[in-house]
Amino acid sequence: MPQTLPETGGERPVTWRAPNTLERFLLQDARERWPEIIPLARLLVLAPRIEPLLLRNARQRFLPASDAELESQLWLSGLVAARSTREIVLHPGIACVLAAQLAGARSCPGHQDEHDSEVAEDAPSLEAIWTFTCEHTRHWSAEDRLERDLRYHALRADSAAINEGLEAILARIADESEPLAAGETSEQRRSRLDQRRIGLARLAKRVLPGLRGRLDGCSAEKARLLARYAALALGDGGDWSGEPVGAPEALPDWLKGRLPPPMAQSRLGVEVRRDDAGPPVLHFVPATGEEAGIELPSPLPGRLHIAPAGHVGAWHAVKIGSRVPLSPPSRSVRLTTLNGSQWELVAELPAEALETQAQPPLLLVHAQADFEQARAIAEWLRGQGIAVELAPEAMERRDGPSANAARAVRLWTQAMHDLWAASTTEPDQAGPEGFLLRIESVDAPSLGTGAGHLLDWLDWRRLAESAGADGVFQALDDWWRTGKLSSPEEAPSGAEARDGTSRSAEIARLLAEIEDPATEPPRRLAIGDRLAELGDPRPGVGTIEIEVPVSSLPQDIRALLDEIADPGTEPPRRLAIGDELARLGDPRPGVGLRSDGLPDIAWVEIPGGPFIYQDGETRKLPTFWIARYPVTNAQYQTFIDDRGYEEPRWWVDPVRPEPQPSPSRWPQPNRPRTDLDWYEAVAFTRWLNARLGLSEGSLRLPTELEWEKAARGEQGRIYPWGVEYRSGHANVNEKVAGGGPWYLAQATAVGLYPHGGSPDGVDDLAGNVLEWCLNKHGDLTALTPDNSGDRRALRGGSWFDDPDFARADDRGWYLPEFRLNYWGFRLLSSVPIEPVR
Repeated sequence: MPQTLPETGGERPVTWRAPNTLERFLLQDARERWPEIIPLARLLVLAPRIEPLLLRNARQRFLPASDAELESQLWLSGLVAARSTREIVLHPGIACVLAAQLAGARSCPGHQDEHDSEVAEDAPSLEAIWTFTCEHTRHWSAEDRLERDLRYHALRADSAAINEGLEAILARIADESEPLAAGETSEQRRSRLDQRRIGLARLAKRVLPGLRGRLDGCSAEKARLLARYAALALGDGGDWSGEPVGAPEALPDWLKGRLPPPMAQSRLGVEVRRDDAGPPVLHFVPATGEEAGIELPSPLPGRLHIAPAGHVGAWHAVKIGSRVPLSPPSRSVRLTTLNGSQWELVAELPAEALETQAQPPLLLVHAQADFEQARAIAEWLRGQGIAVELAPEAMERRDGPSANAARAVRLWTQAMHDLWAASTTEPDQAGPEGFLLRIESVDAPSLGTGAGHLLDWLDWRRLAESAGADGVFQALDDWWRTGKLSSPEEAPSGAEARDGTSRSAEIARLLAEIEDPATEPPRRLAIGDRLAELGDPRPGVGTIEIEVPVSSLPQDIRALLDEIADPGTEPPRRLAIGDELARLGDPRPGVGLRSDGLPDIAWVEIPGGPFIYQDGETRKLPTFWIARYPVTNAQYQTFIDDRGYEEPRWWVDPVRPEPQPSPSRWPQPNRPRTDLDWYEAVAFTRWLNARLGLSEGSLRLPTELEWEKAARGEQGRIYPWGVEYRSGHANVNEKVAGGGPWYLAQATAVGLYPHGGSPDGVDDLAGNVLEWCLNKHGDLTALTPDNSGDRRALRGGSWFDDPDFARADDRGWYLPEFRLNYWGFRLLSSVPIEPVR
């Protein structure tokens, strides 16, 4: 479903990239069902965002024989990635295909399109459409016009114009000439300029990925300078700009003096460790007390340049727990942050460690269109202790690797397949560059000299939670260190992978087919039966519904999870189990934190369509994603630790509470966060939305309509599990209304009543804590935060309430500034920002 943009606009990607699998399907579907909208969409691809007036003028100017209905068809079509009442944004991969057709080029790097010649001979030229676009976007802000221009120049690979655009951004950052506005103080002027520079930094974050590969020496230097400024101004690690190139250096004074006050910083300690076998590693740990630590100018993970003595070094993304091999081993290491601050690390290493032959890093070869996937996999592998460098595919290196070349893995994707198909040859899998890691459901190379060097990891986006992650890591680690595969079971042969005889590989491919919208119903039926034969691994399909890789957990934790899954376990025992899991370290997805220190949210998809609201009223909603559990103490604490109560951006309109914050009544990390008001819940959603890099408003509180659909399903259940209350299905006060014998008088850990979950698998929608909703109680459409003090909606009942208040159709409310120990909240996303669990 398209992402919903806020009325003020959101983050808009400028990147020209090859379409992914979903975008190829959506484009082909539009060509078959609504071919008439393709020419209109092609007229608009040069605009980063499309407003209604721009859409109408384009249709009337270039397609005068069409009617206004065509505008609505495009506005509501699958070609749109994001929409609001004020604008739409096309899918970037689809825009790339259509724009390249205008330019007379092959659709996109790494992508072939049989429709490249579908542009009519009398269609307007690229230059004519560009002139039209400029004329009708004159009213845009200077920043939006710069984004528009860079988008066009990147399409044409005009390095001189790109250089001018980057110069213009840097000039606006440096500009201090604006006078005081009427009645404005010097401090207010400074704040205004800081906000403008933050906007320019966000502009850089949007445009720089799309310029990759289109920069000459001069513009590349400006891009690196702008990327470093943007990373510091926005307080993020700068990963979006790709691997920073070159040795670290401080910002020049004319830019350093224009940095706004830092949004967030972090501090890390570092230790040198050495396993019995292998080179020394830098192990990053929390910096405690007065001990020396590295001050990073951004939240974690942060960018750090690591250079052993006498070597150039490289940039790494580091966080608590990161392990970076010290290659080559050295007693002196220089550590440099993005802002140019440096630390000299002196390590006491034994002589034999210094004599260790450093293993060259593993090369992860990727198509240009697969850079983001390659970067994510590389970061995960580095976290496991494998030294990795990214290497874009260079088609001119076809003569085979040299005898002493570094070992490599080639990501096998649709883009890579198309790249090699265009050359009429296939990669040589026999040499050190021959290991293929297939991460998309695409045909393998035909049988050849290296047919055994193929490994499938189709569910790679779940990384450590992937069923095949351990096998992939072991195979790649052995390949990197020894040049050999671990075993046929861990790295199936090419023939096995093609024929589907490897169980893990076949399951991964079947699951990928299920996710493909183009898979037809008869094939889905066959896939289901085959998964039943192989052992269906999907959560909720078997007998254990808690999504934890049980085989990898200690026996005592496995036993506790088995008790939770047993409907016969009584509530007092469930309370004790939750506290024991908190003591041992609760491993359930959606309860704690991700590896980068941000909240780990388990998203559940709620399909779009009609549903029964309140007393039989039929309503309709688009697809959305809701958190399986309310936000926990551990997750909310990350907002506090990131100085969320001190950052004004999260408190625009919401009232910042005093004192701030109030401690949660029950502090166990896996219990829901209580004792917070509606304003605090809104501020948390804004903070996490920004930390995840989402468009403003993508992640938020659910409305009452959304909450009720998630709880009742399409059939309008009274309770999430059925028509009547069932004793022991929720943490409520059963004794009040004769609903049963149980009353725990406190909130429990989240997710302890899986048998009381909703039809779609959302837990704790009945009992435990009442949950704040976004809208005002008296107006379902009043969603915008304000300081009116009007009552806000609460849903779901709590440990304090009787079963009647836990009905899915019961509507509660309270004033937004009040805190109680039986109130909490959960999150909703209008787009899937993680693999759906």
